[in-house]
Amino acid sequence: MAIKWNDGKVGYQGLVVESNWDYAVVWDQEEKKFRPVAIYHHWFDGDSQQLGKAEVDALAELVEAYRKQKADEAARERALEEVKRELSLEKGKYIKVVKGRKVPIGTEGLCIWHGPGTWGMRVGLKTKEGEVFWTAESNVEVVL
Repeated sequence: MAIKWNDGKVGYQGLVVESNWDYAVVWDQEEKKFRPVAIYHHWFDGDSQQLGKAEVDALAELVEAYRKQKADEAARERALEEVKRELSLEKGKYIKVVKGRKVPIGTEGLCIWHGPGTWGMRVGLKTKEGEVFWTAESNVEVVL
């Protein structure tokens, strides 16, 4: 059926790969990519209007390609979150001074403290030799 608009017209025949009450995902033949199409309009005052109804009618191969793309995007998002977690600064992580003027650049060690200071977030760094340095959070990076 594709998308049947309220005015009786039918669009995106054979191209709808996903549908819910708010939008449908269709294959855009001109741009060669999947894109959402609104089938429900929400107004700022809280009112809403249904613009049409959608039904998945694409070939199984096209639907499978869309599901694979969604799964790949989800996997990329999970990998990005893992990298962000690995790079997040917290006590116990190994860090390196990359800028600043009071602690020598290149100094590496264990983050022994991370918290608020008078002028922003600060870290305490303990080197292998046992020296302890205090600097701004923005002066260090997590070393993987």
